[in-house]
Amino acid sequence: SAPAAGPTSRDQHLAEHLVRTGRLTAASLSEAQVRATMLNLSLADALRFDGVLDEDAVVEALGAVTRTQVVTAAQLRQLEGARAPLHLLSAADAERFPALPLAEKGPTAVVAVTEPLDAALLDELKAVMGRAV
Repeated sequence: SAPAAGPTSRDQHLAEHLVRTGRLTAASLSEAQVRATMLNLSLADALRFDGVLDEDAVVEALGAVTRTQVVTAAQLRQLEGARAPLHLLSAADAERFPALPLAEKGPTAVVAVTEPLDAALLDELKAVMGRAV
């Protein structure tokens, strides 16, 4: 079998954040890191897999580490019944961009994207939608 990959920079930043904010003890972190290496998982996936943190907690922590605004599953559930502002993207743009408009908050569009750190993608979405993202 292939050797397990070592921890990534993102994993290291996530680990530091979780311990610093008290979401994880050093002992729990060590166990999760061993598990991640054994299963060839990211630290975030190992923490969710082992039930140490739920998905929303991992998403919030990753958002804090990457300084990226995130939308958790709990927040998405609050949007249920609300109509997504799909009119913000034309059919052609919806096929072109890996993005889904979720809500409008004043002049800002809340958009789910596959790569939230892709500045070029966010700039293109701002230009196409004519509003902040």
